[in-house]
Amino acid sequence: MGIASIRVSNLVKRFKYFTLSIPSLTLWRGINLIIGPNGSGKSTLLKLLAGFLNPDGGRIRYLVNGKKLSPYDMVRDIGYVAEDLLLPNLKVSEILDSFTINLSEANELISLLGLAPYLNKRYMELSAGFRKRVQIALAVMRNPPVLLLDEPFSNVDLLMIPILRKLLLKEWVNKTVILTSHLSTEIIPTHLIILNQGKIIYSGNPEDLKLGKEVLTVEHNGKTTQLSIGEFNKLLSEGGLNLKVRNAYVNDLMRLLNKLIKNNKNEDPTN
Repeated sequence: MGIASIRVSNLVKRFKYFTLSIPSLTLWRGINLIIGPNGSGKSTLLKLLAGFLNPDGGRIRYLVNGKKLSPYDMVRDIGYVAEDLLLPNLKVSEILDSFTINLSEANELISLLGLAPYLNKRYMELSAGFRKRVQIALAVMRNPPVLLLDEPFSNVDLLMIPILRKLLLKEWVNKTVILTSHLSTEIIPTHLIILNQGKIIYSGNPEDLKLGKEVLTVEHNGKTTQLSIGEFNKLLSEGGLNLKVRNAYVNDLMRLLNKLIKNNKNEDPTN
């Protein structure tokens, strides 16, 4: 199955103290990274893309071989990883066997993720980091065209991060990978989205934020516009993120966002 893109239009999800509102967003094949403070709506957006939440307004469409499909049509073609994902408390081997298609590739993945010594343990007996590894194995081994990864690097030990990075860089070539993260150095995306208070304040190529780039392509309030770095700084400030591009690379933005995450008080009840 070939995924051309995922298109979001006039998407709204309301909670008691929080609203996610995305007038327009297109996600392409490659690595789409969503960053933002806690409570900005990152996890909510991934749940909507996966079909685990129903929107209160708007649409999500997967464009597949010229056809427009909903998240529910795509349920078997999405690999999903999340902190609150519920899996049966079976042995790890039993869980993985139920999803295994290619045995040799599955064994290679089990070895890569260091799961071999834990195959006879029950899922809930594992630490949070190893439960995350099981989820990643399940998400990848079916070879789905779409991967939705909510904080895939959290609760994972430092030695495993470069292995996961290598795995993602291998997978993104033929897939649409959408991940959220607040770490600053694990991966550089092909498409960067910055969320704050339920709204997109930047969507574009992270290369546009590199040194010497005078004009940025910015998606804001459903419109794509060309902004100078000064105008972009002003937009970030008005959006509540007191960031300065400072002719910085995307990692500088991520480090600044990491500081904001620690201080942010507006919690999204689903994030």
